[in-house]
Amino acid sequence: QIIPRLFLMIAVGSVAITQMRAPAKDILFDLVEICSGVQHPMRGLFLRNYLSRTTQSKLPDKGSQYEGLGGNVRDAIEFVLRNFVEMIKLWVRMREKNRNSSSISSSSLYFSEQSRMVPSS
Repeated sequence: QIIPRLFLMIAVGSVAITQMRAPAKDILFDLVEICSGVQHPMRGLFLRNYLSRTTQSKLPDKGSQYEGLGGNVRDAIEFVLRNFVEMIKLWVRMREKNRNSSSISSSSLYFSEQSRMVPSS
């Protein structure tokens, strides 16, 4: 039951950045770290996608209202890259899991077909 709470925490963090309750870079990096607690690849990808979508307008970019005390362009780039790297790791895990399960299924299908061809005595 942690996934819905993490979605809610990202929404609250987004509002906290908008209200400037804390520096944007601190909240963003905390949210990235919190998302690393999700080990399921598919759920983690959806959570990180939600994180990137809800925070894209709140990055401490040049000329934004969050620049300065909230961070700078380097902090924004580091946040985006960290999140992206973690998404790639989850994607690779998901692909590997699917590849392994499909090879197991095809090999079990092969052996079940072979057993049907052997005449029983």
